Amino acid sequence: MRLANLVAKRKIKGIIFDLDGTLTNTLEQHIDAFSIVFKNHGYNIPREKIQNQMGRRPTDITRTLIFKDKLDNELSQEEKATLQQIALEKETLFRSLIPVHPPMMPGLPDILIQAKELGLNLVVVSSTTLEGVSLILERLDLLKYFDALDG
Repeated sequence: MRLANLVAKRKIKGIIFDLDGTLTNTLEQHIDAFSIVFKNHGYNIPREKIQNQMGRRPTDITRTLIFKDKLDNELSQEEKATLQQIALEKETLFRSLIPVHPPMMPGLPDILIQAKELGLNLVVVSSTTLEGVSLILERLDLLKYFDALDG
C-alpha cells in the first residue's frame, strides 16, 4: 500500500522514527565506545554483553553491566559519580566515532520526502543523546526533514 493511501485511510498525522536500525546503523560505534570507556575504567566487559544491552540509555547499560542493576539509593556517592562519568565519556567518544558519512538505511530519504509532501510531522526518538542524534542526522543530510528530536 502506498504511503499516501495509508495516511488517508488511517488519518495519520505523523511518524515517529527510531534512529539506529531505522534511519542508520551506528551499532558498532556504540559498542566500540562502551568497550573503550569500560576498559579505561578497569572493566573488561565482552562485546556480546554490551551488544545485548543496546537500545537503552548509557546510564542504564552501565548500571546493568557494572553495577548489577543497583538502584540509585543503593549506589554509593562514588558509584553514582562513576556511573555518570562513564555515561558521559561513552557519549563523547561515540560522537567522535560516528563516520563522516554514516550508513543510510535503504529507502531514505525518499520515504521522508514523501511523508513531508503529505504534510506529516516527523520525529526521531532515540536512546542516543540529542547531540548524537543531531550529529548523525546532520551528517546524513536528513535533519531538515524532522520536526522534533528526542534523545
